Amino acid sequence: MEATPKDVNVTDVFNDLMAIEAVEEIHDFHVWCLSVGKMAMSAHIRSPNPYVALKKMNKILRNKHNIYHTTIQIEKSKPLTIDYVMSCDSDFK
Repeated sequence: MEATPKDVNVTDVFNDLMAIEAVEEIHDFHVWCLSVGKMAMSAHIRSPNPYVALKKMNKILRNKHNIYHTTIQIEKSKPLTIDYVMSCDSDFK
């Protein structure tokens, strides 16, 4: 049965990933154990430079948290301009 591993501090994993300069936001974040000793992590991230963020995230996950199986959906940040804000606002009308 899949479950969050007891020997993994999920808060530490999340905070280590959020500390990466290229990561602005993480959501839909999950860590679980597929089988004994085989951990997995999935998340959605928002980043202005998603490929740099992805490379750094995978390095931290492997080297510090022993997580080798990952699924990370990357979302490129959009520049915050008045045109962008106004277009988002119109989506809710």
